[in-house]
Amino acid sequence: MINIWAVLSATIVAYLAGAVWYSPLLFFNRWCKETDTSPQAELVSPIRVYGLTFLSTLISALIMHWLLGPHPALPDALLLGGAIGGGMVAASQGINYQFSQHSLCLWLIDGGFHCLRFLLIGLVLSLWPV
Repeated sequence: MINIWAVLSATIVAYLAGAVWYSPLLFFNRWCKETDTSPQAELVSPIRVYGLTFLSTLISALIMHWLLGPHPALPDALLLGGAIGGGMVAASQGINYQFSQHSLCLWLIDGGFHCLRFLLIGLVLSLWPV
């Protein structure tokens, strides 16, 4: 059975982590430099971008919940989060980034975020009260 509150909470935590990760406090300016994007550039459709980002994060949290089961142990949840974030998402991005000739720095920023994102999802799902 899916614990929708745990999934929604994990989604929100991971979504907010992305807002901080890609903010001027952390990697926004370097990300803009690596992607040749102006820091003043406006999104063409912010509702679509942020909405699809939230939906994608929700799907990720649902899949992790499904893989982990209803009450995962913290080490299991963190191991799966690290395996998915680093071993699958970031590694797959690395392949694409090499062929599209993106920089190592950009891959570390984007791949690092996905490692963090899945670790946070696992953390919230494992700490959710029974």
